[in-house]
Amino acid sequence: MRHQSVSTSLNDTIMSPISLYTPLNPARSEIRLLEIVSQGDETPSCKLTIASLQDQLVFAALSYVWGDASIVEGIVVNGQVVSVTKNLAAALRHVRKSWAEHFPDRDPSSFRLWADAICINQQDMPERGSQVQQMGLLYKKADVVLAWLGDCRKKNGELVDIPAAFDIYKTLSMAAREFADRDKERLALSWMQRHPELYQNPDGTPVGFSSNPIYAALELNQIQYWTRAWIMQEVVLSGTLLLCTEDTYLDLEDLESSMSLLHDVGIKWESLQRPAFLPVPIWALLKNCYRFRETCSRITNTRRIHLEPRPDGRLAIGWHIASWGSSLRATDPKDHIYALLALRGVHSIVPCYEKHVSVRRVYRDYVALGFKEFYHSTSGSPAAAQQFVALSFLNEAGIGRFDNPLRLPTWAPNFPERSQQDDSVPPLLPGRASLFDDRLFPSPSAPPAIVRNYTLRCAGVEVEAITHLSDVIRTRQGPIGGQRSMINFFHHFSLRHDSYISGVHPLRAFFRTLLRRYDDQGIAEEDFIHRSTDIFRLLQACCRRSPNLSHTYFGTTSEDRFVDTMRRGLPVGYDVNSNPMRPYEEAYVDAAVELNKLGECRLYETSSGYIGVAGKNTLKGDVVCLLKSFLVPVVMRRESEHYLFVGPSLVTGLMTTDEFNRYVMEERHRIQSFFIR
Repeated sequence: MRHQSVSTSLNDTIMSPISLYTPLNPARSEIRLLEIVSQGDETPSCKLTIASLQDQLVFAALSYVWGDASIVEGIVVNGQVVSVTKNLAAALRHVRKSWAEHFPDRDPSSFRLWADAICINQQDMPERGSQVQQMGLLYKKADVVLAWLGDCRKKNGELVDIPAAFDIYKTLSMAAREFADRDKERLALSWMQRHPELYQNPDGTPVGFSSNPIYAALELNQIQYWTRAWIMQEVVLSGTLLLCTEDTYLDLEDLESSMSLLHDVGIKWESLQRPAFLPVPIWALLKNCYRFRETCSRITNTRRIHLEPRPDGRLAIGWHIASWGSSLRATDPKDHIYALLALRGVHSIVPCYEKHVSVRRVYRDYVALGFKEFYHSTSGSPAAAQQFVALSFLNEAGIGRFDNPLRLPTWAPNFPERSQQDDSVPPLLPGRASLFDDRLFPSPSAPPAIVRNYTLRCAGVEVEAITHLSDVIRTRQGPIGGQRSMINFFHHFSLRHDSYISGVHPLRAFFRTLLRRYDDQGIAEEDFIHRSTDIFRLLQACCRRSPNLSHTYFGTTSEDRFVDTMRRGLPVGYDVNSNPMRPYEEAYVDAAVELNKLGECRLYETSSGYIGVAGKNTLKGDVVCLLKSFLVPVVMRRESEHYLFVGPSLVTGLMTTDEFNRYVMEERHRIQSFFIR
């Protein structure tokens, strides 16, 4: 965990002798700083001094992952031997070198460093809480933040070639700056021809999908460093940040400009053509690189938003923090909340790690604070009210999507469980106001949501119950199981329904669900059919490998017949070109990426025939509902006089303006108050 200084789990391992510390004065925002007096690979030897953040300090703050708490080594602090994790000891040996290279005109002896494990008295509970509360100020005041990447390994344990990744990012950053004002040239990628090392092997042969420089560089974004909750605060609040290893460093600005370039290519690839010189694996990787940069880009995007002045101010940063910070990890579940407080400018919640303050209470107080902030920010501001919604935290809540060993209220954002899931699966919600509020909940017919004790009260409407469910779709645990569940679900649905509830062919409704195409803007019809055809090919291949699926639609239908069916119901004269015959490798990659966005879920059918997608723990009998101040339908579970929140859901035929208007005109809805525990 990052900042184990706020957890008791390391106190028996990392010994900080009490005699080492002189008490700090919280009224003066005092901290301790390290002067490193050892050289090179020697055992780190440091002097510890007290300074005040109220003074004009020049110091560096260390950002790092603690590492394995059971693997420690001794360093010397004020003449005493102190045990720290090997990752921290390595940082103390090497980060001064990066600092000196970045600031060549400074006196090396002036280097002062703040590192939490040593500079905070880990055995003094009041001091720990006080120091955690002012960490936001500390990282803002730091002259530079040194991010120690340490022993960088991928999830499979293999080492990442950090120096090579740094070189790639420096190249991409130069291109991003050179063509900053020339979108057409930047996105045409012709500049890559000047850098064949980006797409060729040293002998000039084309690279493969997983054995190419860009793939290796993107792996830097998947290392453990980016996954920790406290890292977000340290990166976002820093002025200058250097990513450091033993022998080299990368300025965060180079990484950010490279990520921006890759982002632009990724979101605009539909209108781009693959340059002839660029191998198919590189092209496919550039289109789908969001899978590799997701965690890192969430943090760097939060940093950008935090630095930009916005009229909606704290409300905007609060929304993005809640969304992007949810996938970050912490050992102590309270730290998922405490690590966000400085970013939101919150002082009313004081970090406390003592047992009398429960985890449930911390999360309840965080949501209650969010309500207060929302209603204050949107009062008298229709523009802000249209852009954000009060119940946005529900996107990270629910017993359908998450297990709940901490016994949080089912409506509370379950950051501890969310952080254990795949962070490349995007959240369900777009950043826009609720489609339902104006038509279904005109003010003052529905009161605003509120938290009382541990119950969330909000207005809403029951739509109808879930009657059929697919098996759990686990696309990340192997494609066959997830694809088989999809195939079987559609097979049984098509036996019950000749047309969808909205009047379209069931096949179109099914693929809208798989492709998550619900908003009014959506994708062009031509592209929808092309992407659907890619998935059709993937499901068709699954049927060939599984004889027990050969009787299903995907096992008996040709691609031409599939495309003809998908075209039914289009306006007269609307022409869709046939799907271009792309290399199967590229088509399969794109299809697999689309399906992986579903994450771990279940497809469902309601009593009148709506198709939707919801969390893995959804059950028959659960109810699809619409809530005031939330962006999408939800699934709830009745329990006596109250409800349990199962999770957000996407329902085909109920989520565009026209579809929703048809539902409202049917007048089947009744507004009620939901009491959710």
